[in-house]
Amino acid sequence: MKILSIRHNWPENPPFLIDRPNGCPEYVLLHFITPLLLLHDGKKQMVPAGSCIIYSPGHPQWFFSDKPILHDWMHLEGNIPEMMASVGLAPDTLYTPQESHILTELTAELESEFFAERAYKELFSDAKLQEWFIQLGRKIHRNNIPPFESFELKCFLTSTEIGPFPKWQNASV
Repeated sequence: MKILSIRHNWPENPPFLIDRPNGCPEYVLLHFITPLLLLHDGKKQMVPAGSCIIYSPGHPQWFFSDKPILHDWMHLEGNIPEMMASVGLAPDTLYTPQESHILTELTAELESEFFAERAYKELFSDAKLQEWFIQLGRKIHRNNIPPFESFELKCFLTSTEIGPFPKWQNASV
């Protein structure tokens, strides 16, 4: 995955309109820190603060606000759909996670790395971008762990496979 451009907590003055009927040539990740009007699935709807969408290349984009807004945004290329699928997400889908401030914190770290010249920049950015998607996946799926990944369930299944433990008797000396 590669970040082409990025900003966190980015302000826009009203009236603010993005109207890209043919989308962009790359993936566009948007995390809206303030509510705004978004065209999604053919309907204009108010989306709450914290809402996220990752547009695939060529997908139409439209959003508007008549009030000042803050948002995090990234333009990306690479294996974005595969990364999203690995955490139960899909491009061009609107997500409204609860308490999404961690996404802004991660975007800030990614932005700092993007504009700095540091050792292992690509590795760090890739890891942090993976963490961004993992955090969104956790927020959307409410930290639900798939059934057979639960430690407690694994312990229970193991104990039932072993069978009943013998009853130890006190030996008299």
